[in-house]
Amino acid sequence: MNIVVTCTKRKRFPLAPGLRMREVQATDIGIGFAAWIERLSTSEVETVLARNLYAGEHWSIVRSLEDVAAASGLEATVWICSAGYGLSGLDTRIKPYSATFASNHADTVRKWRDGDTGGTSSSSW
Repeated sequence: MNIVVTCTKRKRFPLAPGLRMREVQATDIGIGFAAWIERLSTSEVETVLARNLYAGEHWSIVRSLEDVAAASGLEATVWICSAGYGLSGLDTRIKPYSATFASNHADTVRKWRDGDTGGTSSSSW
C-alpha cells in the first residue's frame, strides 16, 4: 500500500541558509526551478531523514503509519509530497528548507505564472 502525505511548514531543525523559496529570484518557473535545484545541490548543510525533519501533530501520526499498517498485516510505503523536494520517501535524506504550494506564504512556488497554461505554477512545479 502507498500512502501519500503532505509535508508541513513546521520543522524540527533550523532552516538551511539559502533554502527559502522567497530567496529565489527568477523571472519564470523554469529558471526558478533550476535555481532551486542548484540551491539544494550546493548547500553544504547536513541532511536529515525526512521522517525526522517535519514537526507537528500531523507528523506524529505520519511517523506511525508504517507500524500501524504492519500491525494489520499490510506493508505500507509512505511518500511525502513536498514543494521543496517533490515526492520523497520517509527515509530520504533532505536538507531543512522552506517551500510550499500555499499561495499566501512568502515561500510559495506559486509566485510565477505558468507560460504553458497561463495559470499559477503549482501544477507545473
